[in-house]
Amino acid sequence: MFKQHTQADMQQTFKKPNFEIHSTHAAQGCRPTKPANGQGKGLACEVAVSKEVTPSFIDLRRIVRLAQLLEHLGLSRSTVYLRLNPKSKYHDPKFPKPIRLGAKAVGWLMADICAYIEYLQEGKASV
Repeated sequence: MFKQHTQADMQQTFKKPNFEIHSTHAAQGCRPTKPANGQGKGLACEVAVSKEVTPSFIDLRRIVRLAQLLEHLGLSRSTVYLRLNPKSKYHDPKFPKPIRLGAKAVGWLMADICAYIEYLQEGKASV
């Protein structure tokens, strides 16, 4: 009823990769290379790293949601809400205030987030 596969059949089946990375799909600055084991195609990436970590263009009028706020500030969700809560011992009055977008949706202005980051940088520099 079922075909019995031998060890040789299994090796032949899994010998070739079922996908390849083509240069058209590779990231900018990557070039196709031959990997050390001689099978398939690889990529060698030479990515230029700039000293400036902020993007060259940030739309300060943009409203970002919680996920992007967490990404920009490097905080957890609970820490954000602790910093917003005036009854919390972790309350920060300078923390960006959320903007109500709907019945259950809030967002934060990118300008407020950038101002808060600058405020934190000034505080660290003076310490």
